[in-house]
Amino acid sequence: RIKSSGEPEPEELDGLYGDVQGGIAEFRDTLLELRAAVSSERPLNTVLREVVERFEKRSKIEVVLKLAEEGRRLPSPIENELLRITQEALTNIEKHADASRVHIRWSVADNIGVLLINDDGRGFDTSKGIRGNAYGLVGMGERAAAIGAHLEITSEPGHGTNIMVQTRLTSEKV
Repeated sequence: RIKSSGEPEPEELDGLYGDVQGGIAEFRDTLLELRAAVSSERPLNTVLREVVERFEKRSKIEVVLKLAEEGRRLPSPIENELLRITQEALTNIEKHADASRVHIRWSVADNIGVLLINDDGRGFDTSKGIRGNAYGLVGMGERAAAIGAHLEITSEPGHGTNIMVQTRLTSEKV
């Protein structure tokens, strides 16, 4: 609404200011997420803790995180792809799932890495396939394929979504 003097109403300015501040905060979070990376000094365990902490603070969704035994890990390039899959899953949960809790479990044993992400959100009908414009899900599939991992997404309306990524360390991946 505009005053008779041609100036916007104070409430409108407050709303616009809030929108701009929210956009700036979201942009900062995106930059932090893009900068998060696994390296020889920063294993997936460490980076996942940081990502989950920011996610919980931003989304107000509780995350139960169970991590691999200290020292058990896969090569950094593989762990980096698993990190990006996790970040995309969390983004999808925050935007679409209407979830209150997420469980993330990362384990490594006998050169096999398993990442499980489960939410208690609204779920979706997987029998309809993944839409071509569901870029997050498509991207997760591409990242899993890039490291030779098996990705399985199961969901049902009203019963949340489960994501499982399993990768086996072979001599080609080292």
